[in-house]
Amino acid sequence: MVLAVDAGNYKVAFGLFDGMGPPTRTLALSSESLGTESLAERLDHALEAMESEAESIQGACVASVVPALTGALASTLAGICGRVLILDWQSAPGIKIRYEPPSDLGPDRIANAIALYEMYGGPACAVDLGTATNFDVVSADGDFAGGAIAPGLGTSAQSLFDRAARLRDPGLKPPTSALGRSTAECLRSGILLGYSGLVDRVVELLESEAGPFTTVVATGGLAELVAPLCRTVHRVHPHLTLEGLNIAYHRWQE
Repeated sequence: MVLAVDAGNYKVAFGLFDGMGPPTRTLALSSESLGTESLAERLDHALEAMESEAESIQGACVASVVPALTGALASTLAGICGRVLILDWQSAPGIKIRYEPPSDLGPDRIANAIALYEMYGGPACAVDLGTATNFDVVSADGDFAGGAIAPGLGTSAQSLFDRAARLRDPGLKPPTSALGRSTAECLRSGILLGYSGLVDRVVELLESEAGPFTTVVATGGLAELVAPLCRTVHRVHPHLTLEGLNIAYHRWQE
């Protein structure tokens, strides 16, 4: 079994893989809960929650955008399974990084690009809808060709609610109409339809420069909510980042 770990600012996602394909088990924990002093214990509990044991883990691949957590994860996982790939622009196997400076490119975006090209070919685009919305483009040759970054839907909406005293979170669900007849309906329409428009416009511009795309894939926590409202998104792939980490690990082992 291979353990893939995607460590973000607010959430750490785990995926267990038995060979290639989708993960057999997944789990998400808050980044805050993985205090480095008890990290080994927390990881043991995470494996138990995924119905696995440390002895079954042959190796791990980590993408971390939290420097304080990266080293702790590397050393703790090395103690569990021995072989650990910390994915970054220098260690990424089988992909050329066309980005300046390459050290600025997040490892989660590298993982997305690896999975995207492996599964769908290129040119193609992944839209990762999380704290930020990352648009990650791979070329026909499988290179990371660039992309775009926008504030995440949830990040933008929460900023609005924090700053506008009379506007409250209506609960994000697909609007039944663009023409809202209550404040809650207006917020759902403006936020979700407006954000789907942002996604479509950015994808169209990226495709005009780097396409035509073989596919546009949405991933991340808000993908299933936003993707059906977008005309440019072809499919939702919930675990694209974790699958990219698993692919990277197997390439590294070859």
